[in-house]
Amino acid sequence: GTVIAELDLPDLTAQLHEAQAAYAAAETKATQAQTTLAQTSSEVMSQVRQAKATVDSMRQKYFAARSNASQSKETVPQDVVRAENSLNSLIAALNTARATLTQTQAGATLQVSVTQSTLNQAKANAAKADADLVRNQSLYDQQFLSAADLDTFIAAAKVNRAAVDSATQNLSLTQQKVDADLETAKDGVTQADQNVLAARAALKSAMSERHTVSAQIANQADANAALAEAEAALAVAQANVENITLRRQDVTQAQDAARQSGQLVAYNQAQVNKSIIRTPISGTVLNLTVQQGETLAAGLSAPTVIVVADLNRLEVDAYVDETDIGKVAIGQPVQVTVDAFPNTVFPGTVFKVASGSTIQQGVVTYDVGVKLVNQGHLLKPDMTASVTITTGSQHSVLLVPSVAVQVG
Repeated sequence: GTVIAELDLPDLTAQLHEAQAAYAAAETKATQAQTTLAQTSSEVMSQVRQAKATVDSMRQKYFAARSNASQSKETVPQDVVRAENSLNSLIAALNTARATLTQTQAGATLQVSVTQSTLNQAKANAAKADADLVRNQSLYDQQFLSAADLDTFIAAAKVNRAAVDSATQNLSLTQQKVDADLETAKDGVTQADQNVLAARAALKSAMSERHTVSAQIANQADANAALAEAEAALAVAQANVENITLRRQDVTQAQDAARQSGQLVAYNQAQVNKSIIRTPISGTVLNLTVQQGETLAAGLSAPTVIVVADLNRLEVDAYVDETDIGKVAIGQPVQVTVDAFPNTVFPGTVFKVASGSTIQQGVVTYDVGVKLVNQGHLLKPDMTASVTITTGSQHSVLLVPSVAVQVG
């Protein structure tokens, strides 16, 4: 796990820091969007409940007022009836105009908000493209980037700036259209309101001698107007509920952007991790082939940077003749001596017997691996060793000199 080589790649570190900053910003944006959505949802649902309660109350009052006025209409002259019908029609028109104004205001707010969000996103993209251009211009000046790649970043910056100009113009046109629509809706409400006032004046004149009926009709008109206002408020609240759906989409998009930023951070972190080479084992450095600052040229095979060995796990490769290999088996005890310590015997064990052969000076041999116990770290790698493998033993047998044995 110790670091033995580290590539000097400032681009990877810069990209990682940039990705981490973008991820933090995306997380913050997603959290803010979630918090805003929760607050707005609570407020809007409360407004909807209150608006529905108000509409129900105003509707009951309106029906009561209309019932009272209906009972008195039998004694009202025809001109009063015509004036009342005209007033009711104009009140309905006024209510329609107010509802149209309310819907226009809600739609205008939504259109401006969506266009502003598009402009903000275009500005953010343009700012990032400009930052990328500045950073890659520096890389180009240092000859780390080709001219073609620099042209790509320049073109991207121009495209994003053009997108900002287009979004700005779109916002201006949208604002102009919204202002015109609102002005038209307001004029309609003003005209309808004037018509209602004129109709009420006509009705009041027609019923100047019938104060009771006039009061009842006025109550009905007021109740109708209050009902229309309550219904308009309910329409606004319901439009806000639809706006919450758009906010939920914004939250989802912000969360998706945060997840993508997190994946980009993980990718860049992996790239940075790949620039660090760590030793795979714990041991002793035997050879250091390069020094800090030298350039490594990796071709078809990876270059050797450092050689590390675990001196507690030394092994001997012994080549056994084909006539003796049949006696060798894994687990047999081994005695090993080296020229550096001729009077010291190092114990070992056979742990590997190769199936493939090796030609040694024209003789077929097989590689036998022996594990050693390196007491006191006396043995060093690449020493020449003599190996004695115990392939069998006999106990309690008669031992006589060979000269005493004769063949008859």
